[in-house]
Amino acid sequence: ATGEPLRREYRLLTRAGHELYFSDEATVMRDDAGQPHCLHGVLLDITERKRAEGRAKTSAERFRALAALAPAGIFLADAEGNCFWVNERWCELTGISAEEAAWTGWIRTVHAEDRDRVVLEWYGAAAEGRDFAAEYRLQPTGNQVRWVAARGKAVRHSDGGVAGYVGVI
Repeated sequence: ATGEPLRREYRLLTRAGHELYFSDEATVMRDDAGQPHCLHGVLLDITERKRAEGRAKTSAERFRALAALAPAGIFLADAEGNCFWVNERWCELTGISAEEAAWTGWIRTVHAEDRDRVVLEWYGAAAEGRDFAAEYRLQPTGNQVRWVAARGKAVRHSDGGVAGYVGVI
């Protein structure tokens, strides 16, 4: 009635108990008088995509559970080395919130005497697409000083380019 294409995804269960997923799109074809006379459409098997989405969701859930239970501070950074996620333990170690840590906010928790060296090493590793390892002091609040060992692993795309970093302190 509206002339808009019909789009939908659905799941089918085979007699053998296998799940298959399909996507279809159909458009109403009209005759010279503007009356609908048939549907013209495409049916796609999207089973592999749906299975991959399921695996990705399971993997993400496992990562979140591991990060919540880990005794180490965990961080994620983009390919340029900018922090976009930290776990609760990371916040406890550094004394700042995840929001404060975002992008380059984490830098202010590094002890002033170590800051330039750590920043150069971290962003140098990111610029070169290599892993990162350093020991340095954190001084998140007041005079409290904590030595940490940090490691950042370059996570790569299938073409070898760096997708981002996962790391621990």
